[in-house]
Amino acid sequence: MLNQTTTQRFSQARPAARPGFSLIELLVVIAIIALVVSIVVPAVASARKSARKADTLNLCNGLSQACSQFILDERRAPGYFSQRDMGSVENMTRGFSQMENAMLELAGGIATGAAQPGDLTQVGPTTAGSVTIRPSLIGAGTGKSYFSPKAKYFREQDGVDDDGGNRNSTGNNREMPVLVDSDGMPILMWTVDDTARKEIRVAADMNTDFARETSAGATPARLYWASNAAFLGGNAAVGKYRINQSTKSALGSGIAAHAANVGALLGNPNSPVAFPATAQPQDIVPSAPRGSVIIHAAGPNYTYAGLAERGASRRTGGVMYYGDSFVPGPREDFAAGFDDIIVPAN
Repeated sequence: MLNQTTTQRFSQARPAARPGFSLIELLVVIAIIALVVSIVVPAVASARKSARKADTLNLCNGLSQACSQFILDERRAPGYFSQRDMGSVENMTRGFSQMENAMLELAGGIATGAAQPGDLTQVGPTTAGSVTIRPSLIGAGTGKSYFSPKAKYFREQDGVDDDGGNRNSTGNNREMPVLVDSDGMPILMWTVDDTARKEIRVAADMNTDFARETSAGATPARLYWASNAAFLGGNAAVGKYRINQSTKSALGSGIAAHAANVGALLGNPNSPVAFPATAQPQDIVPSAPRGSVIIHAAGPNYTYAGLAERGASRRTGGVMYYGDSFVPGPREDFAAGFDDIIVPAN
């Protein structure tokens, strides 16, 4: 028979049984972890999205200030080529964008002296008018520079660069560095043709004297869609996320009313031509654009005035009317229906 001492030694030699997790406890822990992940991951993604949008807004504001300073110094909007040239029928396929036009004077790039390796010729909206540029000088801060963002904001949109997309362009224009936002989407610039003097008074003026597809015709308009055909025309997969703007954007070439929609989006929301209370949306037009220069980023959904956004759902008969901001219902800036970033400069 074992004595007490022997029993104590035996019990000390045997390891005590360790309690383990039951299946239910394990499932509860897994469920808690999954719940935490489901909360944290979207929050982190949303924070990053907000940070990129804020960064893009800062970039656009910096560009707006640069344009305003240029206008103050030169008494005109930045751009080597005139708006009549930028709005030419030829530029609908040549695809030289207004942002690129403005960058030649804001950020540099025009080559001087004898030709050097890397120079590009025949760059511009028409074959008759061109300028020799050196892409490496754009944004480099050499000479008189109004705008010198970080190099990461300039990307080629030639369908080859991994960080860039494609564009509706031909020739050397495809090799021009393009100013992009924090999401890798090209930033558009809309510049008013300062030779357009006719007063906007009636709805018919909207498609003839306010926003037109091209500058063809004896009377100039304020804005020309062709100045941004590089990214809104054709079937190009634009930007880092390769979005076909021609079919996804209310401003895309695949939308019949694309030029009229430019006017609805860029008309000054505080300057409608006087209209009676019984007026229909299609009868209400802006008397002026948002600014002499308008900077336009696609926003977090990577689409300029996307057809899937609330603003596009207000279209009447397939057309976005500037007047949709005024009747019926409470007044609202038309652009508020989109997540686009629109910053004017004067």
